[in-house]
Amino acid sequence: MIVFGDHKRTHSAEQLREAVLAEAEAIGDLPAGIERHAALVDLFVTAAELFQGLADAEFDTRGADGSSSRQKLGSEILVELSREVLRSWQQGFARK
Repeated sequence: MIVFGDHKRTHSAEQLREAVLAEAEAIGDLPAGIERHAALVDLFVTAAELFQGLADAEFDTRGADGSSSRQKLGSEILVELSREVLRSWQQGFARK
């Protein structure tokens, strides 16, 4: 995917996976508030980087864009994370 102004960063999928798991675990211990909301946003961004990187790797392997079960699962996870970010925002950073 080419986006104007985008810059490349290199991370291993394993590094991003571990970061996603650690961030998700840490959120469970955070009280309601802006810090928890910020952590949710950080988790969303890190997970999005992971899933985009996996999709890019599939593109490199196939030579074309296509759908896969991995991409579908990644999309579903990102949608749920985005809903949690929205809920946090709409509820003034309170937990449901």
